Amino acid sequence: MKKKKRSKEIEKMIQVENIFTWECHRKLTAKEIAKRVGMDVEELKLTYRKWSSRSLHSGLTFVRMQQARLLLEKADRSIHSIAAEVGYTNTQSFSQQFKRMFEYSPREYRKIYYPLPTASEKETTPPKRKRIKRAR
Repeated sequence: MKKKKRSKEIEKMIQVENIFTWECHRKLTAKEIAKRVGMDVEELKLTYRKWSSRSLHSGLTFVRMQQARLLLEKADRSIHSIAAEVGYTNTQSFSQQFKRMFEYSPREYRKIYYPLPTASEKETTPPKRKRIKRAR
C-alpha cells in the first residue's frame, strides 16, 4: 500500500513540475495547482518540499530562472521580453532574482556567456549579396 501511495505522490509532483515548466509565464497560485493535481494546498506544499527540498514558490522561481537563462542565449531578445515570458511583470524584480540565483544580472550573464561578435569577427564573415532588381 505504501508503494502505491508513493508512486501516486511522485506522479503528482511530476505534474506540478510540468505545470511550472509549461505555464511559468502565468501567475500560478498554490490553490490552483493543488486543485489541478488533486491535493489539499497544505498537503501539496509539504509533499513538494519533501520531494524537492524547496518550497512551492521557490520551485516555480527556479524553473522560471532556468528558462530565462536559456532564453538569454538568444541575443535578439530583450531582457524585458524574457522577463515577461517567464512570468515577471517587473523587469527589475526579474533582474534581482536572476542575480540572486546566478550571481550575475541578466545583462552581465549574457555578456559573459554569450558575447556578441566583435568588429574583427564581423569582418571575417562575407557580406550578403544584394539582389539586383531587373527592369521589366
